[in-house]
Amino acid sequence: QVMDFGFFGLVAKAMFWILVSIQTVVPNWGWAIVVFSVLLRLALWPLNNKTTIQLMRMKDLEPHQKALQAKYEKFGNDMQKKAEMQKELMAFYKKNGHNPMGGCLPMLLQMPVFFALWSMLSAVFELRHANWMLWVHDLSARDPFFVLPVLLGVSMIAQQMMTPATGDPAQRKMMMFLMPAMMTFFFSSTPAGLCLYYLIFNLIG
Repeated sequence: QVMDFGFFGLVAKAMFWILVSIQTVVPNWGWAIVVFSVLLRLALWPLNNKTTIQLMRMKDLEPHQKALQAKYEKFGNDMQKKAEMQKELMAFYKKNGHNPMGGCLPMLLQMPVFFALWSMLSAVFELRHANWMLWVHDLSARDPFFVLPVLLGVSMIAQQMMTPATGDPAQRKMMMFLMPAMMTFFFSSTPAGLCLYYLIFNLIG
């Protein structure tokens, strides 16, 4: 009861119960996290599938969106014309059965899961000095050689290269390397157990 599992405490406690249940079958905590990551990815598969489908639909509809923007470009910052363009674009999306926010909702639904896991894997006593394999001897501490964070960054670049490309090419190219670099830096100081979870989650993706 003294453990602080953060804002998403109930979700974190439920996930810890699942992880403990897996660990009774798979004695090593590291491999238990790997199995847990696989099971969670499978459970979230329908949501991720919807995100991918929406991205693919967006790629198909992008030429029309660009043509519409070019049509209204001559009006500059005329707010009335911008509103007309937005209305016309929304009507086009509706006609083609596309919801531009449809890809964001599944990602937002996964955020509580991520934050719950973060607080849980950072707080639970069971992972303290828990060995995984090779260089990872403490899943509650950061990776001493930063191997997992670097692999995570590489997996994110690979994932973005496989994702249907939409939007401005220059911005997309920048984000392809900027976001993985930021995440690598961020995960370099987080518990190795959390980094391991997110790496496996990405690799399955």
